[in-house]
Amino acid sequence: MTQERDEASRNLTRWANIGERDAPTVFVGREQEIDLAISQLATWQAGASRGRTVVAQGAPGAGKTALLNEIGRRLGGRLPGAAAIYRVTPWSGRSVGSLLSSLAERMLGASQDAFRTTTGSRDSVGATAVAIARHDRVRSTAPPDLSCWDDLETLFAHEAHRAKPTLLLVDEIQRMGEAEEVRDLLYHLHDQTTFPVVLVCGGLSTSAAHLRELGLSRLADANVLRIGALESAEAEQCLEQSLRRMANEVGIEGHADHWARQLAPQTHGWPQHVTCHIRAAASALRASGRLAFDDANLEEARERAHANMQHYYEQRLDSAGMDATIVFAVHEAARGGQIHADDAADLVNRATPTLTGSRRSRHEARFPDAMDCVQRMLHAGVVAYSGNTATSTLAVPIPSLATYIASLLSREQRKQVRKAAALPASPDCS
Repeated sequence: MTQERDEASRNLTRWANIGERDAPTVFVGREQEIDLAISQLATWQAGASRGRTVVAQGAPGAGKTALLNEIGRRLGGRLPGAAAIYRVTPWSGRSVGSLLSSLAERMLGASQDAFRTTTGSRDSVGATAVAIARHDRVRSTAPPDLSCWDDLETLFAHEAHRAKPTLLLVDEIQRMGEAEEVRDLLYHLHDQTTFPVVLVCGGLSTSAAHLRELGLSRLADANVLRIGALESAEAEQCLEQSLRRMANEVGIEGHADHWARQLAPQTHGWPQHVTCHIRAAASALRASGRLAFDDANLEEARERAHANMQHYYEQRLDSAGMDATIVFAVHEAARGGQIHADDAADLVNRATPTLTGSRRSRHEARFPDAMDCVQRMLHAGVVAYSGNTATSTLAVPIPSLATYIASLLSREQRKQVRKAAALPASPDCS
């Protein structure tokens, strides 16, 4: 019996510590997004279609990584014989070489010996080694030389008839820099007509604009997917099925559907909040020692979920690296109507004098330019573009985040900020 309790505790500990990228939960929703990504590959025609790119963009915790993984998981069932390759954003020549090697291996079944070049007096094998040779500016002489894209395209061209359609799933795309080899790789995959590769990129709300700046000019607005909250029924379904899986694994009595109905409204449909509640449920069950979906454990799960969400909000604010007063001003304007990035920068300038002492000194030292402050908010995900392009208005991306930010300020502080920023008074400031 003690052994069974210990095993249950270990399993609940694992559930209580699930992270954004390794949550043992079910995937719910996003059917249109999955259909669009896979259909882009299904309709590709050699010689007639250029490469295509799909961007799934949204705030931290919206489930972009989960979506990319689910697209890859479903690909084989929807498009038999197709391949999926998942990578975080490539940073260097070494990571680019790894991607090239993965493409050759997954699309053509090519072995490492298919990639051989000479760097000086040394023989290098593998797409990774060849790519490094190029970007170290070392002369490569022995064929097949993959030191330029034309050579790679030539290698694939005569094998195109047997190439597997391939989705290249690239995460954290907003972090991609302007390194020549990284930019060239994504550009050519986006632009080539030789072999069936579709890029599916995940990143923050700035991602589509960033990719266009790097040369992916044919990125269609219809292929830019804004990933936000789930429908309330989807959030409840995700909770229920995840709790049922937990119950089957651990041996929990009671009704998972009752807990799901009670907990789902607090999540506001935000995927990361759903994860917070799953973790909280596991923590509450482990702490009580009663493996039952009863009312006492439910109340404890609610309290722990609230604490998890508070911690999540704190992480988002910390990642922005700015005072809550400044974020509050931009949030209030975004919730109240149309506001663009340049309007937000003006708000930052007007709200800054309401900071006092060391708070103001720290803010001005960190953000001497107000637009830098707005860009930091966008990169931290505490504000986001409301549409699919960088010219659209701003919005508060995470449900209930604005309420948390406002709660950090006193009523008098909120009133002072609204007055300084020329924002309409709200009921709590009147």
